[in-house]
Amino acid sequence: MDDNIPHNYYYVYTLSNNGKVFYVGISNHIEKRYKFHCACADTTTFRYIFRMLKEDKLPELEIINIAHNKSFAMAIETSLIYYFVSIGNKLCNAQGNPKTNQFIFPLTPPESIQRKKKHYYRAIIEAAKFRHEK
Repeated sequence: MDDNIPHNYYYVYTLSNNGKVFYVGISNHIEKRYKFHCACADTTTFRYIFRMLKEDKLPELEIINIAHNKSFAMAIETSLIYYFVSIGNKLCNAQGNPKTNQFIFPLTPPESIQRKKKHYYRAIIEAAKFRHEK
């Protein structure tokens, strides 16, 4: 775990593929949450990310905002979901996202995927922090 990432804040973030946002989320442990997504352990995003991993890709993480409390972070997250829906992005999010706009993937039998090494995750998280600080 990276000790440089404070855990007393809530990070509002997006996951995207080739610049196209497919998920909006919040977490107070951004590195752990990103690894959770990339391990296909999140029921909301696992089918989409699984397909990316099969193509040897990782989702792009962008930290959009840092909030001091969860309710403010949730308000930002909801606003972003509505925004991305309004511009035509299909999202994996269920909350605040109409069913007709959600990614629906058929359940496929588990396949073996090669896991990425730890340093890939850290580099993506550092890049997201850098973009946010600009």
